[in-house]
Amino acid sequence: IKGFLSDVKPALLSALDAEYEKNPFE
Repeated sequence: IKGFLSDVKPALLSALDAEYEKNPFE
């Protein structure tokens, strides 16, 4: 489970960063 979280967490963070760069005010 820990290995799964360590893989998924950075992926989610990078996806959120991409969304914020596309829509910086939302």
